[in-house]
Amino acid sequence: MSASEVHGVACGLLCALADDLQGDWHQALYSECDMDDVLVQECRATTDNLLAQSAVQLRDEEAYGFDLCLPDEDDLPGYAGGLRDWCQGFLYGVGVAAPQLQSVLSEEGREALQDMSEISKLDVTAVAGGEEEAAALAEVEEYLKIAALTVRQDCLAAQD
Repeated sequence: MSASEVHGVACGLLCALADDLQGDWHQALYSECDMDDVLVQECRATTDNLLAQSAVQLRDEEAYGFDLCLPDEDDLPGYAGGLRDWCQGFLYGVGVAAPQLQSVLSEEGREALQDMSEISKLDVTAVAGGEEEAAALAEVEEYLKIAALTVRQDCLAAQD
């Protein structure tokens, strides 16, 4: 998994309010790993920190501090690939955490997931570069932040 996809999984699990957050997180990332391996343990510590920091960012809605983990915008195909990977991870995390999520989402929440599904199919080989394309991808990034928060708010409202 790319770093963007891992972050997407974290955000999907968090936004869908996973009942077994740690269990789902470790299953998604480490189900096929040797947990006695020192490198796997280091990776797990780093990704657990990413999950914790993502949770803090998602809770702090007033500060608008929620950022996606993406490659640098200077590498436009890489940046586009990061957006695609993040969406794939988010959809996976949501699917694991709340398989029946569609029933609790608002129309905007359902539309957000549908849009993420479309973005997850992005063909990065078609990304040529240029200012217009860079601006469009930056708008997609901003939209994804709002979309994730919309899903989270719908889940919180359904939980109450």
